[in-house]
Amino acid sequence: MANVPATSHFTFDYIVSMASYTNPRRDNWQWLQFYTYVLLKEGGSPQTVAEKFPALLRQHVEAEVAANYSPYLQPLTEIHLRSNLFREMQANSDIAYIYIFSAVAGFILLIACINFMNLSTARASTRAREVGVRKVTGADRWQLIKQFLGESAWRR
Repeated sequence: MANVPATSHFTFDYIVSMASYTNPRRDNWQWLQFYTYVLLKEGGSPQTVAEKFPALLRQHVEAEVAANYSPYLQPLTEIHLRSNLFREMQANSDIAYIYIFSAVAGFILLIACINFMNLSTARASTRAREVGVRKVTGADRWQLIKQFLGESAWRR
């Protein structure tokens, strides 16, 4: 078996098949030591599978115990950022952190843009004489715009 990437949800030291596991509780549906992963067929509906859970519980678990169970399906892609289940395989992150850091980054970018506009405006007032000389010597508006945009793009 190939090495599992460090970023994988499935990290393990070894794997044992359930067929080789000889614990008498292996067939006991009330023994909650494992996660169950289901791969749906192409076009399969999670709703259709979830609707079969109550009948499955009635078949394999006593009624008073089944009342405390609430199995559900969770997309594998949502485990890392949107799962806070009891006894997760690994510590998960929270989507709220992504939103918070994105908002902070957006705020910093907004402040940087405002700062750039303020500095450009302050510099433009000191270059008013240069603009006047360029206009007198025949520069049109687009030439001035290209010059200032070029200078701001190439400036370090």
